[in-house]
Amino acid sequence: MCGIVGIYNYKNLAQVEERILLEMNNTMIHRGPDDAGIFIQDEIGLAHRRLSIIDLSTAGKQPLTNENGTIWLTFNGEIYNYLELIPELQAKGHIFKSKTDSEIIIHAYEEWGTDCLQRFNGMFAFAIWDSNNNRLFIARDRLGVKPIYYAFNDEGIVFASEIKAILKHPKHSSPDEDRESIYNYINEGYIIGNKTFFKDIYKLMPGHYLLIKNNEVQEIKYWDLSTAPLISEISEKEFVEQFRELLIDAVKIRLRSDVSVGFHLSGGLDSSAITAIASKNLDFPANTFSIRYSNLENFDEGKFIKIASEDSKTNHKELMPNLETNFVQDLENIIYLMDEPADGPAVLSKFELNKFVKENGITVALTGQGADEILGGYKRFVQPFLKDLKNPSILAQFLKNSNPVQLLGNCADHSSLVLNNLTDVFNKLFKYKSQDFKNSLFSNSMNNFILNKNTEIFNESMSNLSSALYYETSFYLPSLLHSEDRTSMGNSLETRTPFLDYRLVELTTKIPSLLKLKNFSTKYVLRESMNGILPEAIKNRKDKLGFPTPASVWFRTSQKDYLRDVIESKEFKDRGIFNDDYVRDIFNSHQQGYDHTFKLWFILNTEIWFRKFIDEKI
Repeated sequence: MCGIVGIYNYKNLAQVEERILLEMNNTMIHRGPDDAGIFIQDEIGLAHRRLSIIDLSTAGKQPLTNENGTIWLTFNGEIYNYLELIPELQAKGHIFKSKTDSEIIIHAYEEWGTDCLQRFNGMFAFAIWDSNNNRLFIARDRLGVKPIYYAFNDEGIVFASEIKAILKHPKHSSPDEDRESIYNYINEGYIIGNKTFFKDIYKLMPGHYLLIKNNEVQEIKYWDLSTAPLISEISEKEFVEQFRELLIDAVKIRLRSDVSVGFHLSGGLDSSAITAIASKNLDFPANTFSIRYSNLENFDEGKFIKIASEDSKTNHKELMPNLETNFVQDLENIIYLMDEPADGPAVLSKFELNKFVKENGITVALTGQGADEILGGYKRFVQPFLKDLKNPSILAQFLKNSNPVQLLGNCADHSSLVLNNLTDVFNKLFKYKSQDFKNSLFSNSMNNFILNKNTEIFNESMSNLSSALYYETSFYLPSLLHSEDRTSMGNSLETRTPFLDYRLVELTTKIPSLLKLKNFSTKYVLRESMNGILPEAIKNRKDKLGFPTPASVWFRTSQKDYLRDVIESKEFKDRGIFNDDYVRDIFNSHQQGYDHTFKLWFILNTEIWFRKFIDEKI
């Protein structure tokens, strides 16, 4: 796990300046504190920060080259199936000089060209300079677990793992904000498409690569999600067995490491499944780590964490933080690490947990990230599923395959969710999503700017549930992975996500919608696949909190004055982004007991981002 940087002056063929490349690379020491390296050849320059994971020797130093120095690589991530690829490439005559997974990329590229991407099972963002063909090849993994950003200028292209590195290039040191991205972030909690908060700085989309040759730039999609059928000829039993086998193998290959490995354990289904598989099925000694708020009952997962830890017999450690004390400093630090506003208060807990894991001597940690998006784990997926059931033949099939007892129980559960949280549900589904709310929240100039911009991307040919899952995995998930990457790499910790093994994701696109939410049970296939592996109390949980972080409480207590000072400040008002009166109304309403946590969070984060990146111009 590392950080990568590159400059390619393909337009004017100007010599790359070592000073600039080094300055860009040094902004990301946190991503790779173990080593650093650069390669410059006239108009091309590559740099690398290394966090040593596999083959800790100097043979793994990057940028890495082939035998004759014609192919150069700078790489961030892991190729989990590198051990399986080595014999195949050796049989074709390739000679390996290290035991790293990085070297696999060079030889695979020599053998298969850009089609090498189809051979990799991993999380990656890398750049290859091919002097034989005088071209630059930049690629990102299928799901977008690892980041890569780029910007064009009158000399060529600049790219890096983090935007802050690009901002150290003289051509990009005075960035402007992208107001459309700000608008999307405030309304959705994340940015749609390849844009960033910075005008003219873009992210390479998941499953895409760039080729630059002879002044021509091509962006090519090499992988995309398929859509799940409503009905399949494959039986439920077969799907469950395939899912279990693939998940076990996905965990197995992610345990490959020459440094210590640990596990996030929240007490929920996803992280508990990963831990149990490693401990029980693979006989791997599990060091598990949790974050708890034991003084706040509604935010504490201690009961389930204990069940999961004891059942898997893990060496368990817990962190009970006091995030209120350094809230402002920590939030500013996280926004700097992320290069953009954070997607939600959970980022604070994620960062502290990853810091705790690293402090306990762990360099690699497995997490349960991704299961909700690929398997329909959020309760909001029930609504599009209900729309699909309006089709009489689909409804008949659903009822035929349902267990009446389980179905009634889960229906009651969803009903109670709505009834017990009616105010919150109303705010989120009607008020926050309504055009009146959007128009009220933003200033007139902001509303006029965004007018006629269309961000609707649902595919009408899909079922409603398939559309929702496609949207979540393609657009919401990369935002979560962004915070996953920054909160871990900000602590020089690598996190791995078995649920996002592309083989597993591709299998879920073959699982029919009716099976994904059978009996209205979220993540039905995962739950069934965990029979005999997880205790029933964990396997059947319906009240998982995610990464609980009590920001709603803080905004009424310890951080109330700070939040008020921000939204009343001259800087905030002069931005021309928000309707100041309406923001003040939201703030006051929150103090009276209504829950506006996320909107206040997005507003606060946006202002801090402006101060850090636009006002200060880091």
